[in-house]
Amino acid sequence: ADVLHATHVILSTINMRSLPTSVPTSLRTDTGAQTEESVYFDRIERISLLLAAAVHDIRHPGVTTEFLTQTNSKLLLRFSPPQMENFHVSIAKPLVLRLLSGESSTTRYTIMENV
Repeated sequence: ADVLHATHVILSTINMRSLPTSVPTSLRTDTGAQTEESVYFDRIERISLLLAAAVHDIRHPGVTTEFLTQTNSKLLLRFSPPQMENFHVSIAKPLVLRLLSGESSTTRYTIMENV
């Protein structure tokens, strides 16, 4: 919950700040106008960040990867490096997909790739 809260605060703080007076050409819209979406995070990126923060340590065993390595944990054998991150994603994937069931398949895919 602490990582999710911190991510929310950071995203909220970014969105409350005024836009910079100088934005690189690559971040301008076709008309040259500066938009929050073009400078900061779009909707999919914000959802991705919040979901990643929410599930980043789901079902964490409470020990380090080094400890799991030294004890020959079967958990490390099931996943390719980085094992713990891939473990967390595999546990979170069904939950995240269920939460995103109302989104298009393209949006779900993009968010899962981001997470």
